[in-house]
Amino acid sequence: MPEPMVKQDGREKNEGERHAAKRCIVTLRQAHPPLKCIITEDRRSANAPHIETRHDDGCHDLLGGKEGDPADLFNQVQAAQQAGRGTASERHDRAAGVVHRFRLVNDVPLTASRAAVQVHCLAYGESSQDQVQPCSGVTDLRVRQRPVSQLMRGGRARWPSEHATCNTLKNPGDKVEHT
Repeated sequence: MPEPMVKQDGREKNEGERHAAKRCIVTLRQAHPPLKCIITEDRRSANAPHIETRHDDGCHDLLGGKEGDPADLFNQVQAAQQAGRGTASERHDRAAGVVHRFRLVNDVPLTASRAAVQVHCLAYGESSQDQVQPCSGVTDLRVRQRPVSQLMRGGRARWPSEHATCNTLKNPGDKVEHT
């Protein structure tokens, strides 16, 4: 089912990730109509038309992002937190010497111009003695305090697989089995 991003008929450039993702979802739905799935993508996919297309096709999303990007969304998140609509928690893993911090805000408009597209925002920070590793994202799945660590692991799982795929494509001599 996976397919490469290639030049479409009559085009000079390869298509972008969004067009390839749309084709992939159509193919997925044709092969497995009732399948429930969560699409994980990076922050560039956190835009209203792309999210609406996935929802029309019956898919959920878990989109990675950076704190403060897009600015409009994170201004809304800060306003919601100041209004008391956000929750925060922290978990200490003493054996690993790591502190996990979670912040959640539900039902925030993705952009001011498309207020009908509501998302749920989560921010995660993992800090140890020598480093702080932030991670944030948006999803259409209702976020509660208890399963937030599972959602964050799901969002972060995209990176190793994407990295391995890119390395395989960049180094044609490598074997896929190796990666």
